[in-house]
Amino acid sequence: MKNWENIKIEDYVLTYNKYNRPLFHSCNWCGNPAIKVITRTSVFSGNTYSDFACERHTKEWKEGLEN
Repeated sequence: MKNWENIKIEDYVLTYNKYNRPLFHSCNWCGNPAIKVITRTSVFSGNTYSDFACERHTKEWKEGLEN
């Protein structure tokens, strides 16, 4: 994960619209149900990005942090 710094993996919190209906989000990489939010800063641009992630992509980001 040498292109990213300040990587944070946080729990996805279900939110509701004004009609009290849940707003479900999907993984930004594959469309599966989101369980986490991945926030990170680009080493190249300094821009910060946040994306919803499924179980598989959360695992890949966690493994990248360990390496």
